[in-house]
Formats: sequence, structure tokens, C-alpha cells
Amino acid sequence: MTRNALSDLRHAINLLLANGDLTGTAICSSIPDYYNWQGTEAAEMIYLSFRELGYAEEQAGQFSEAIAAYQKAAAFETISMADLETWAESSFSVGLAARAWVEFDRLIAIEPSR
Repeated sequence: MTRNALSDLRHAINLLLANGDLTGTAICSSIPDYYNWQGTEAAEMIYLSFRELGYAEEQAGQFSEAIAAYQKAAAFETISMADLETWAESSFSVGLAARAWVEFDRLIAIEPSR
């Protein structure tokens, strides 16, 4: 491991993508950041790595990269509309703007037309 967390996370993701079965779903709860994993360990590691990469990139001020990483993590998530709204509001309130953007964007996409 190097002292560069972004580089380490990207390297770990590349290794995980090259090996193993990456099928799985994070069944998300009404409590933000709590989920039940159903799938392979390799897929869960890639899910968690994308979430961590998004956080690290956001902290480094790399917002477009953070949004892309959070979108990749979100592809593994199954979450109800009400719970997604709770997650988005929670992310926004703790200063994770890039993650909140991805979650609010998902809400807009699934919200029924009025």
C-alpha cells in the first residue's frame, strides 16, 4: 500500500474487476449506509471500494470523479424511493454533496410524474 489512498483504491478496484464473479446486490435499509449483501464477496468488495473511492475523491475536491464512483456503487443498490430520499437527505446533511447528488438524481429518475 502507498500513502495515496486514491491510487490504492483505484488499483484495488482494477484487481477486483479483473478477477471473480461480480454479481450481487446491496439491499438497502431505511437507515443510511446499512445494507444486507446478497451476492459474492468480490462484488461486495467492489461495491464498498466504489463507495470509498467516491468519498476519497470528494474529499480531494474531485467532484466529477466522486459522482462517477458513487454512480457505480449505486448500480449495486436496491432501495425503496422513501429510503433513497432518507439516504439523500442524510448524505447532504453530513456534507457528502457528490453522493447526495447521485441519490437525488436517482430520486428524480424514479419519481412518478404528476
